Amino acid sequence: MYRKRRLRVKFLILFLILLLITLGILFSLRVVSGLKRMRLDYVLPGFVCFGDSLTAGFIADAPSSPYTDTLEELIDTNVADTEVINYGASGEDSATIIARGGGMDFCVSENIVIPAGVEGVELELGSKDGRRLFPLLYNEAGFNPCSIAGVEGELKIKEVGNKKSTYIFTRSEPGTSINVSAGERLIPHSAGSYMDHIPIIFVGTNGGFKDFEDLVRQEDLLIKYRTAHTNGKYLVVGMYNGNEGLDEYDRIMYEHYKEHYLSLRSYLAYYGMEKAGLLEKEEDIYSFKTRKVPPSLLSDSVHLTDVGYRVLGEIIYEKLDDLGYFDEIRKGDPADMAFDRLSGEREKTSKFAEELPNGINIGNSLDCYIEEDGGDKPGDLEYEILWGNPYISENYMDQLYEEGVWCVRIPVTWDRHLDDFNNINPAWLSRVKQVVDLAFDREMYVILDMHHDRILYTGYEGLDENVYLIKKIWSQIAAQFKNYDEHLIFEGLNEPRLFGTDEEWKEGTDESIFCLSKMNRAFIDAVRNVGGMNEDRYLIIGGYRTGHTGKILSDMIIPDDGRLIMAVHAYVPYEFTQLGEGGWSASDKNDTKEIDELSDNIAAFTERTGVKVMITEFGCVNKNGNEKYRADWCRYYLDRMNAIGVKCLWWDNGKKSGPDAYSIIDRNTGEITDTGVFDMLFR
Repeated sequence: MYRKRRLRVKFLILFLILLLITLGILFSLRVVSGLKRMRLDYVLPGFVCFGDSLTAGFIADAPSSPYTDTLEELIDTNVADTEVINYGASGEDSATIIARGGGMDFCVSENIVIPAGVEGVELELGSKDGRRLFPLLYNEAGFNPCSIAGVEGELKIKEVGNKKSTYIFTRSEPGTSINVSAGERLIPHSAGSYMDHIPIIFVGTNGGFKDFEDLVRQEDLLIKYRTAHTNGKYLVVGMYNGNEGLDEYDRIMYEHYKEHYLSLRSYLAYYGMEKAGLLEKEEDIYSFKTRKVPPSLLSDSVHLTDVGYRVLGEIIYEKLDDLGYFDEIRKGDPADMAFDRLSGEREKTSKFAEELPNGINIGNSLDCYIEEDGGDKPGDLEYEILWGNPYISENYMDQLYEEGVWCVRIPVTWDRHLDDFNNINPAWLSRVKQVVDLAFDREMYVILDMHHDRILYTGYEGLDENVYLIKKIWSQIAAQFKNYDEHLIFEGLNEPRLFGTDEEWKEGTDESIFCLSKMNRAFIDAVRNVGGMNEDRYLIIGGYRTGHTGKILSDMIIPDDGRLIMAVHAYVPYEFTQLGEGGWSASDKNDTKEIDELSDNIAAFTERTGVKVMITEFGCVNKNGNEKYRADWCRYYLDRMNAIGVKCLWWDNGKKSGPDAYSIIDRNTGEITDTGVFDMLFR
């Protein structure tokens, strides 16, 4: 009896303990959930989308879902539950939308009297600078309730869709009559609502601005008003039709808003059909070439189809993701784990880069090109010998390997070998593969690049097309070599710069820094997305003009990818290495100064970023009998680079004489033409 009672007490105690544990777990989960919700509300409370019928999701004579539905669905699925508010109002111009969001003021145009009762009073609306404003043409988009002189009420348009219509304001509750002077503010509900939500601004299709600079001024007013509550986060979406001069418009918007600007017409032209999963018709192909929205995505001359709006939502989601707006609350690994993983991969990449051998460029062969002036073009396979070098042969590669050259850089120009759809000519791609295989089959390391392509221009003008083509070309290259192991390295962009400008060979501008960051990211994404060995392939990126100055290296924006090596080109000192002027001595600090600075700049960059540097081009012309000076210079240069674990590739262009004679091994015979330099590099 006593034993049974004791067992019951034990079971009761055990039950109470389990109950307390369960309640504690449930309470903890609720607290954690509440904290997560509080953190989410603080970091990403939502988005509020200002615009016209393109934001509202209008389709003539058909039901549709606005892009905001797709955007909210993607965020909920991939990031966290949040809300996307649609403040799209059909027919409104830019100034009216900006005022509805609170960036400008709606003003009563004439003196009026608000009656004491709830009967309406007729009025007209304008802005402080005299613009006529016309809200509520077809839908409210959060406008009501509104207030005038502290009186809350509702505003209605007398004639729906008529931009010249007057309005009726009706107070919500009776009170005393109010005399309202012309210029008094009318404050819509939308001007003060969702202030903590990140604004997405898509305006301009219906006019409302004098010129593109005026449109920027209007958008700035809304951005300044709204981003005071969003930690500077916003997105400006560019219009895609309805105005002339959209190339200039894109340039102005990129220059002003940089990464916060989305050129919608470019994205829809280049990626819209693929994202929609539609086959291109003839008219769609023409639109692609002229950077216009494909007709298959339009329901009329202005509005998108239902599929088009879905694609728009996907594009905006991807842009917000690129801006990093989801990083703090994304479902997945915590940020510190991601950082540790990135840091670990960079350490591995640094070790790989240090263990590479020095190498040589096979220049002025597959990188040859002619300026297109309407004359006859050579056949694709004739480009290789256009600048006087022979075809790259098996005997030449054998000679390199036997002489101890186990790393080659193969410069290639690609954009002269594209068809109308930007596909690489199969014969050209096959020839490049053949040359790569000559080295790869000998277990040499191969660096394959994009060399003299016109798309390496780092300016706002043509930026979206250049980014598209970088993705398109590198996707094809990566697919061709997807099964090649780490002996094959891709170098994305050779000496990208502001061609033909006063800044071309300087240290870059804010414009070029921004554009280059997008281009480097496009290269990396294109290769990684192909899959196969490309997912872990070592990739080489570079700064402005692949330069080496402290400013260029400090301005470099390093993408979040752990398998990156930084390229530098350094022909220093310039007068000696490229002009062949004078002698050179390791005991003269004036001669060694620039090499010492180069070494210091590279070491500081790697210390700051964790990214290893490789000098993918250096060299000195063979001129005026300077062989001894050249060998002394090369010894000092390599000693300084070896001391910081940096490997170097000599620029060999096959030329043995003339002002740019950098050759150290004969392309025809395999004979070493400068044993002093060659021995420093490879023996």
